[in-house]
This record gives sequence, structure tokens and C-alpha cells, in this order.
Amino acid sequence: SKCKVQMSGNELEETGLAGPSQIRSALGRTKKTHTLLNAVKKFQNDNSIKSNSVGSALKMLDMAGVKRSDIYDQMISSVSEKVVGRLKDLGKDQSDVKTKKMLEKQLNKTFKTYKVPQFRPAVLEALTQTEELPQGFIDKIVADPALYAEASIKVKRQIWIQHEELFVDAVKPVIAAYIDAKRTVICSIDPCPTNFFSSETTKSRRQFEHVQTLMQMFGEYTALYEKVAELIKQAYLLTTDPLYCSLKLEVIMAAHECAQEHSGRKNACLSDPCHSLAWVLDICLRDKHIEPSQIARIKNIFESMKKMSNEKVGDLAMVTADPHVVHFLCSMGIRLLRDHKHIPREQGGFVLIVRLLTLGSYAHHIISSDSLPSQMVEVIFFTKFLPSFGCLIAEDVMRLELAKHEKLETAEAAELYSEPSEAITVFLKSDMAAALLWIHYVADLMPRRGLELRGLLRFMRLLPILKDQSACRSPWSHLLMHRILTSCQVEVLVNDAEFVGIIIDRMFLANLKLDLYLKYQLLRLVNQTHRALHPSISQAIMDHIAPAALADCPDIDRYTFEYDRAMEKLHPKPEEVEMPPPKLLTQGSRKLMTSMTPMRVEMTPAHNFDY
Repeated sequence: SKCKVQMSGNELEETGLAGPSQIRSALGRTKKTHTLLNAVKKFQNDNSIKSNSVGSALKMLDMAGVKRSDIYDQMISSVSEKVVGRLKDLGKDQSDVKTKKMLEKQLNKTFKTYKVPQFRPAVLEALTQTEELPQGFIDKIVADPALYAEASIKVKRQIWIQHEELFVDAVKPVIAAYIDAKRTVICSIDPCPTNFFSSETTKSRRQFEHVQTLMQMFGEYTALYEKVAELIKQAYLLTTDPLYCSLKLEVIMAAHECAQEHSGRKNACLSDPCHSLAWVLDICLRDKHIEPSQIARIKNIFESMKKMSNEKVGDLAMVTADPHVVHFLCSMGIRLLRDHKHIPREQGGFVLIVRLLTLGSYAHHIISSDSLPSQMVEVIFFTKFLPSFGCLIAEDVMRLELAKHEKLETAEAAELYSEPSEAITVFLKSDMAAALLWIHYVADLMPRRGLELRGLLRFMRLLPILKDQSACRSPWSHLLMHRILTSCQVEVLVNDAEFVGIIIDRMFLANLKLDLYLKYQLLRLVNQTHRALHPSISQAIMDHIAPAALADCPDIDRYTFEYDRAMEKLHPKPEEVEMPPPKLLTQGSRKLMTSMTPMRVEMTPAHNFDY
């Protein structure tokens, strides 16, 4: 307590107010009692609160034994709260010149007291309510780390405009926390009715905690928004993680939504060439449909791309590389292929979907090389791949219809199991749009009640050879595993030797080093299907993905925790039965026990068992 009082006293003296040094100086001039008392009284009169009511109250509190320091601390705290409230009220009307001058005057008078804890709230509020801080105040805040840490986000924005390195230091942890929070869904091994794509709506995504934090950090400052966008792009360039593309889209839409809700607020992202495309795609995601007007708008954006720099095209490609956008486009494309009776290249919506998917697949290439591919979508994609792929889908639809009429065992139905052609295989190995459509068609087949293993396996066999092993990367591996685990025939799937060989051996175990989160999908499989999956297979998987075998992975602590949970479920500990404590014998029971003659049993040779 003494240390705290001493510290506060020194801070008071630094601001030019009377403190312990002046008291010691006054008392050190004499040793006479009368003079000492007069010196104390003079110091109290010079530095006390001048109010008749306060004087009377102090005398009463002195009689009650209340310390003066406690009284003044409480009074200062109360006054400070009222000053802060008054400053907030003044700050509501920044259009009045008189109000601005009052706030500036208050700041000039009180800023020197910021080191005194009791006065600091009023100083911080005065800083917050001043729209444009003079350079001198900004320099002093930057020079004091403690004051900078306590400053409001509004004050920090004015600092960050001049000190970019401080802004970068503040933004990077928020971006990292966003990625980690999003990965939590992918790393979960527990049963869940939703997956990475269905766990959030478009609105909840842009209201995500870290997205809102970033939006508050750049506010209405276009320069700060552009720096956030640059940091997101740099992180994507280094990691190729598509979740950074999600963050870019969500930040744009969060700023857009905030500007719409607050009519006077400037939209910091309007200068971003991605704003228009992000807005249209967000509407499509929300409605789960693409309207003709939206198709026309996106076509116009593609036309304007011809005049854009490679850097701006790369930004647009990042928006279309958002996994949520890709998932929507692929799901929409599969629906069009399956349900519509037109040739794919004659469907304007489908052609646009392929162009968007292809643009997104080149996002990292465009940003890293600052160059565009010679041709985004080749004509043979529509003339070779899609017709062959469409025929396979048509066979599945026909078999499904025959099954409804119980004609699946006919000779006609037996011919509807064509194997994918060589042309399809070539496209799947070289074209990301083809690979993504293939993944989503397999995922679309899984939940069906009329799932035929034979029909499914002809698509499954090609999953391990897709371009860049895309089926083994997040979030697509998560989507496939979710569809397997929520399938109506999950027990049939995990007990089929070929299916297990494709998913476990050829895809997941063979590519553990490819994707950091692939091992969690295997844990998830064992954790949720250990009753249906053969024990030897479950144990073999757990041996392959044991933490000791993956000791170099950066998330070893989190993974070890999840691994131990899955292992406990696979090999539950035997329940320990608690025996009741032995009852103490009463005196009567002891007498009965001692009076009993022990029974003698003679064993015949026939009872002498040889163990």
C-alpha cells in the first residue's frame, strides 16, 4: 500500500502538483512541534478541495477513523466518472466548433496527468473524443507503451496511419486467430450434423469475431483497409491456405454491411476492385442460386478484367478461391449437370460457373508470378470433359429411376456402369475445375438412401489422382469425410475393402505430409465408426497416425489431445466397481464367530485338480 501511495505521489509531482517531496521539504525545515503542525495544516489548506460541505464531511470521517487517502481516492474516482460521462456527451456532437474547442482545451489541460491512475480514464476519453489529434499527442502516446496499449481503437487508428509497423503488429495476431478458429471446425473429431460449409450462414461469417475486430481496426481509413488486404494476400501467398481468401471476402462484406447500416459512414473497401464481385457472390451464396441479372453483372466484371492489371486480377481470383464460393459454384454446377436437359456449353450459368472456378484455381499462380495463364478455360473442357462426365451422371440418374420401378437387375441396367474414359482421367489430373466438380459429385452421392456401392466406386477410384491431390486437402477432405460419416450406409462403406483402401490407404495415409489437418479426418473416422470399422483396421490407422510418428507437426499438442481422446474411445478402460467399506463387527457378532466350530473338509483324490 505504501509503495502504491509513493508511486502515485511521484506521478503527481511529475505533473506539477504537490506531492511527498514538498511535504518532506516543509517538515524538514524545523523540529518544533508547533511549526510542524502549522506546516501540515498549510499543506492541507493549499491542496485540499475547497468546499464547505467537504470540510464538514472530512471532520466527521476523521472522527470515524477513515483515512484521508481513502476519502480522496473515492472522491477522485467519482469525479473522474462524471468527467468521462461529460466528455462522451460532448463527443456526440462533433459538428459544433465550440464543442471541438472545449474538447481540445480539456485535452491540453489534462493530458499531463495521464500517468496518474486516477486521472487516466478522463485523459483517455479526451483523446478518444478528439477527432484529429495534434502531432505532439500522437508522439507522446507512441513513446509510452502503457498509454498506447490503453488507448481506444479510435485513437490508435490515427497513430496507425503514421506508424504502419504498429498497425501490422496489431493486425497479424488477429488474422492468425481467425485462421485458427476456422480450423477448429475442420479439426473436430466429434459427431456433428453440420460441416465446415453448413455450420455458418453468410451473415454469421461476416459477423465473426475476428472479422469484426479487423473492420474496427481499419474503420473508415482506406489506407488501413488496403494494408489489411495486403497482409491477407501476403499470408495466402506464403501458405496457399484458401481460408485467407475467405477472410478477404468476409472483410469486404463486413465493411460493406457496416456502411449500409450507418448511412454517414464511409465504406473503406469501395476502392477495392473486388468489392463488386464480392457483393454479387455474397448474394448468390445467401440465396443459393444465381439469377440472370447476377450472371450479367459477373460477365461485365469478366469483361472489365481485360483492362485490369495482373495485380487486380489476382485480387479478384482470391475472392473466387474462397472455399465457400467454390463449394457453392460446384454444388450449383453439379445440380445443373444432373437436372437440366441442355448441353452444358449452351447453359450460360454453367459456363460462368466454370470460368469462376478456373479463375479461383489460378489465384495463387497469378499473385505469385504476376502473370495470367494464356487461356483460362479451354474449349475442349466443354467439348470433351463435360459430355463424358455428363454421361456418367446420366447413367446414375437412369439407374435411380429404374430402382424406383424395381428394374435395377435387368440387362439394361447392367450396362449403366460405364467406367470413366481416358479423356476424363487426363482432365482430372490437369484441370482444377474438373477435379473440384468431381469431388462434389462424389460428395453429392454419399448421403443418398439409394446409394449403390458399385456406382460410387467408379468415381471414388479417381479421387487419389486428382490435380494437386485436391481431394486430400482441406476443406475438401473434411467435406468427403463428413459425407461418409453421415451417409445412410456408413457401415456398408467402411466394411468394403476397396472403399477403405481408396479412402484410408491411397488418399489419407499416403498424403499425411501434404495437409496438416488430414490426420484429424482419420481420427474422426476411427472415433465415429470404431464399432463398425474392423478393429484391426482401426488399430492400424491409429498406429500410423500416432503422435510419436508425427512428432514434427506444428500442432502436436492439440493433435495429441485429440488422439488420446480417440484412443480412449477405441480402448475404453474397464469400469472400476467400488466395493462398499467393510462393516465393523459388533460385540455380539464377535461372540457368535468365536463360538462357531470350523468345518473340516477332507478332499478325496478326485477333488485334487491338476491346474
